[in-house]
Amino acid sequence: MSTEVRTEAKIVVIWPDAPDLKTALEEMSSSLGALRESRQRLAAAQAEVDTLRQQARAAKSKVDRLMADELSGPARLAGPLHDVMVAVANKWGITVEDMLAKDRRTRTAEARQVAMYFCRRLTSACIMEVARAFQRDHGVIPYSVAVVTERRKHEPQFNHTLKELEMSLKP
Repeated sequence: MSTEVRTEAKIVVIWPDAPDLKTALEEMSSSLGALRESRQRLAAAQAEVDTLRQQARAAKSKVDRLMADELSGPARLAGPLHDVMVAVANKWGITVEDMLAKDRRTRTAEARQVAMYFCRRLTSACIMEVARAFQRDHGVIPYSVAVVTERRKHEPQFNHTLKELEMSLKP
């Protein structure tokens, strides 16, 4: 095995005359080029993913806005749910807008619960439809129905008021 000694820029390089080492270096150089290409493809793919994420966020934002518009108040309501809301609001001396607001005052909350109760009992609307109409989480509806049902059992005056209201709501 012979070795060649070269001096390059004051650095001494000892290069063995071994074809296996030259082949290995050539393969490493080729692999390095392939790695650079892979890194470029990865960077391009990451940029594409980032673009898709931005588009998805924009689409979600648009859907959220459309849903908010769809659920934004009594002007969008029609039919039996709205009829129940109007009747209960009139009986309690509040507006439908008050009923849909986040107001927690006893009078408003009671009217809202009664309206939810009648929407479930007197219409074919499912819990999700009633929740949408009242702009509330669906879990509020069964709770309201249970509260009103219990009050009807234990409070005769409340039950009498609801019977009168129920008679006016039935066709």
